[in-house]
Amino acid sequence: MLKVNLITLSDYASISREGKLSINGIFDKLNVTKFPTTLARAFFVATVSGDALTEYKLELNFKKGTKNLATFNLNSMTGENGRNNMVVELVGLPIEAEGEYKFSLTHNKKELGSAALEAILKENNQPTGKLPN
Repeated sequence: MLKVNLITLSDYASISREGKLSINGIFDKLNVTKFPTTLARAFFVATVSGDALTEYKLELNFKKGTKNLATFNLNSMTGENGRNNMVVELVGLPIEAEGEYKFSLTHNKKELGSAALEAILKENNQPTGKLPN
């Protein structure tokens, strides 16, 4: 049975030649000054485990509520230990409005796990040249 051991979003992630996973800048909030906007660059990271030396066909869905904004088809090949580290670079995903966005990893239409991203409208705090009182 396939399952997710780790799932997150980050600023950067990589897998070494030895299969070691490195994750930098884990986040679940996106502060923006206007909508619509885009998620310029992020990395979806997951560790899945299942049967050893088995290929699984997975889907990564990016949604806001019930609206699917993007789907990525992924192949995951487990190692001798039955695990696989996955890193998916995401560029230019649409962030249409404030609220929660969901990245869900599925296998055979069954959700294995998900990571949430909260898009928040923040005031543009540009320097005014004035010192605070």
